[in-house]
Amino acid sequence: MGIRMVDVSRESGACAVVMCDVCGKQIEDAAKGVVYFNFDAQYVTRQTLFAHLGVCDPTNPYDLPEWPASISLNMFLAGLLHNVKFDARKAEKEWSLNELVCRSLT
Repeated sequence: MGIRMVDVSRESGACAVVMCDVCGKQIEDAAKGVVYFNFDAQYVTRQTLFAHLGVCDPTNPYDLPEWPASISLNMFLAGLLHNVKFDARKAEKEWSLNELVCRSLT
């Protein structure tokens, strides 16, 4: 599931959200999310799993042996934006904040 475009309503249209792969609900606060990932033999990420931190994620890393590594959702998103050379100032000038933000799904 992870990062998806969802159609919240006809008025606001589609918007990007992060969905929990465990419970299926939206992760509304990046500080309360975690991203698990696993690798192939060449240490290339094969899969990611997004989860609510402390609620849907396993408390014991041995509960989820196929997901040996994790990173906070905050760090994951910051790294993603950096790696795609996202310019927040330019985005704010080009688009209205209302175009980028959508209402909660819950």
